[in-house]
Amino acid sequence: TGCAYKGQAEYFSVEVAGKRFQDIAWYYTYPAAEAARIAGMLCFFNEKVDALYVDGLELPKPQTQWS
Repeated sequence: TGCAYKGQAEYFSVEVAGKRFQDIAWYYTYPAAEAARIAGMLCFFNEKVDALYVDGLELPKPQTQWS
């Protein structure tokens, strides 16, 4: 998908124990110049993972269109 602010996103899908998780994370290989520092970083849908921790604290799971 494309973002006017960050550029063209690419997605990762994974298979765990025979179950496929489609487009669970995304990244920008070549982001727009204004967002250059996000190059190579992974972004996860909080809604699609069992738990997400930032600085040792578990983030609440939001309810969105991707839940």
